[in-house]
Amino acid sequence: MPRLRITTLGSLTIVLDDTLLTRFESDKARALLVYLAIENTHPHRRERLLTLFWPELSDQPARKNLSRTLYRLRQTLKEGTTASTFFHIDRHTLQLNPASPCWIDVQAFREPLHQATQIDEPARSLALLQHAAELYQGDFLAGVSLVDSEEFETWALHLRNDMHSRALVLFEQLVIQCRTQGQDQAAQLYAQRLVALDPLREASHRLLMQTFAAIGDRTAALQQYEMCCSLLQQELGLQPEPATTALYEQIRHGTRTHATSPITASLSPEAVARHAPACPYPGLLPFETADAWRFFGRTADSATLVERLCYAPLQAVIGPSGSGKSSLVFAGLIPALQRHAAATGRTFLIRSMRPGTTPLQMLATTLADTSAHTVFTKEPQLADLPPPSESLLLIVDQFEEVFTIGSSEVLAFQQMLLWLTEQAVCSVVLTMRADFYPNLMVSPLWTTLREQRTEIVPLDATGLRQAILRPAEAVGVEIETALVERLIADGANAPGVLPLVQETLTLLWQHLAG
Repeated sequence: MPRLRITTLGSLTIVLDDTLLTRFESDKARALLVYLAIENTHPHRRERLLTLFWPELSDQPARKNLSRTLYRLRQTLKEGTTASTFFHIDRHTLQLNPASPCWIDVQAFREPLHQATQIDEPARSLALLQHAAELYQGDFLAGVSLVDSEEFETWALHLRNDMHSRALVLFEQLVIQCRTQGQDQAAQLYAQRLVALDPLREASHRLLMQTFAAIGDRTAALQQYEMCCSLLQQELGLQPEPATTALYEQIRHGTRTHATSPITASLSPEAVARHAPACPYPGLLPFETADAWRFFGRTADSATLVERLCYAPLQAVIGPSGSGKSSLVFAGLIPALQRHAAATGRTFLIRSMRPGTTPLQMLATTLADTSAHTVFTKEPQLADLPPPSESLLLIVDQFEEVFTIGSSEVLAFQQMLLWLTEQAVCSVVLTMRADFYPNLMVSPLWTTLREQRTEIVPLDATGLRQAILRPAEAVGVEIETALVERLIADGANAPGVLPLVQETLTLLWQHLAG
């Protein structure tokens, strides 16, 4: 059971060993803990943290504030344990230990959403979605202002919008699955939560009208229509869509629709503006494993990686900055392996890391709960190490860090990776920027990676079209052909263009949503 529990979806609470923590030196201390707990996959440069939390101060005063805040924070978390349980700290970077007994609702909310898309058992999928719904008690850090910093607020706003979008998708799916499985009362409750998330989203009102009708409460269904009309008129000066009025007439005359899809297959820009579905594009952020449902255009690359891992346990994904290396691994490879496991029965324990300034320590931390941790606890000669007893896939993201900030351990770290890949049940996948090819070519890994690397090339017209259209289709929206063709004409086969296209679509979506 986690010793430290952080709740951010709704009110902010921090609990250590069942004791609510309230005595923080400042709001920035709480904000720093929240930030590190959410962004715990890699070390953070101190300079970056200074910009996030103390942008108004010059370098030295800001560094002193960070050191003092961190010291007080470690004191606060030291009750009954040692602070080193939670933090990795060196002169240049800071990280909350991913293996520490810390639970945060943001990560716990994402996991069942992804898991539910990977299984074919309706009851199990519904249970996972219901668990996620219990965790979502409101917007991320709702009504809480911790740091007077534009960069921190931008980070928080982006995460808030992402969580809100995921919640919209979640409650839509809960309504649909509950209705499909005959749980109409539960569907009604989830539809009410869906309407509360965005009262101006007309599709949500239609779902709630349908659920009221399904349980035989025609009066409530008709009242919901009147409420929807009133909100649209007061807030937007609009009349309801024909589909909403048609549903109202069906219910009023004693018939009802049994459709389970909340959104029509093709919407005009005006329709999107009136009940915008959750935006299916990540903007400038890389895709995560939970984003597999909206990751398209790299199916062939994902399949190639899965195939290669079957016979070559060391692989590298290499490409220019912004080309989608991490997205391919986390949103392409990992879900593909999970689907492959269902057919072959071979499953992986997946761990990921970034090298940082101390790659050996990061590796030890990442593998702390696996049998491969023997490597770091006994310090024998490599030849004497016992092989790990479980199938392990280690992802080393931004491997180029070993050649820059982690260069003092570069050789030993690479030897450890080679040792892991020599074990029958271990595989390693690296992602690396292409401009570090010269460093890689003189490393001990090159002998293998010369033949076992996937080079990320820009998406061609077909791949870019999939990346644009398929996420929208997943939420029931059709994008105008002229816009699609313009984006493809400008972006196909262009390096680093996908994040820019995703951001363009995100901004357009937000604009149409008002």
